Amino acid sequence: MIFSLLELKKLANLDKNIKVEDVVRAMTSLGFEVENYSKFLDIEGIKFGKIESITQNPQADGLKVCQIKFNDKNRTIQTTATNVFENMIVVAFVPGSRVNETVFDKKELKGIISEGMLSNISEFGINKNLLRKKLVDGIYAYQNVSLDEDPVEVLGLDDYLIDVDILSNRSDAASYYVMAQELSAYFKTNIVLPLTKQANSKNSLQVNKGLAHQLSFMTATNDFDISLYQQIFLAKHNIKSINNATDLTNLTLLYSGLPIHVYDQKQMDFEFTAQLASGKVKVLGDKEVVLENNLVIKNGHDIVSIASVIGLEKYKIVAMLTANFFDLKIMI
Repeated sequence: MIFSLLELKKLANLDKNIKVEDVVRAMTSLGFEVENYSKFLDIEGIKFGKIESITQNPQADGLKVCQIKFNDKNRTIQTTATNVFENMIVVAFVPGSRVNETVFDKKELKGIISEGMLSNISEFGINKNLLRKKLVDGIYAYQNVSLDEDPVEVLGLDDYLIDVDILSNRSDAASYYVMAQELSAYFKTNIVLPLTKQANSKNSLQVNKGLAHQLSFMTATNDFDISLYQQIFLAKHNIKSINNATDLTNLTLLYSGLPIHVYDQKQMDFEFTAQLASGKVKVLGDKEVVLENNLVIKNGHDIVSIASVIGLEKYKIVAMLTANFFDLKIMI
């Protein structure tokens, strides 16, 4: 499993001076086999800036001239992006900033000096196939950030990814909570769990646990958002950010190790139960599998997941078009 050094240090409440080598050494001492570790991105010097005015370059219809306020000085940066606007907070590669081997400097564009380049998220070096479309197309508008903050720190870009081989007798450690507990015990710190939002436990769902030892559901409304930091966090694990509901299930799996599924409540009209089933079904990813007396979760006569581990293509959430959804968790 891939672990983010920044997230482990935050959850395990480790001192900022503890290096990746220290954490890897601790994991090895605790009995875990670390396959390798590497930097997430190689980027530095980018800055938050606030666009104060936008004019057209008189020599190029496709070039906008932006006057941008940064924490150290005002700069003129030209862009071809069509979605920029005044008072927008952006990230820019200013002169002296770097991504991989590319170092940015001033450059004359159609008679006007451009002091850097505005950047979308994928230009940091993140695989654009793992990002939502709005993070790839055009310039991203940041919220609730200070110009004095470092985007590399705010977005968790200066990170190391640690690949740990989780043995079958320690499957519980395939989660951030358990690994953070192990590290906090090793470094003698107190673990810090993130703040959670209370779910609405009042619902009219019909549930019969059937063959499961326990079958539990909760309802929730679409009144939350997956932050940019969390979307990038998913990309660190090669997980594509899709929508709030799907991202929530993937984040829950990473942190707790427990698989959950989320469904549109309007599609679920009947009693839920755990039963055995046989036959062909299409799981997420549009892959057909053959069941041979396997444990499944049904809503009425329809299979909605295989043992609450693999969801079905038919019931995937493709977009947050409805206000209500609920998630499913099973413990066998």
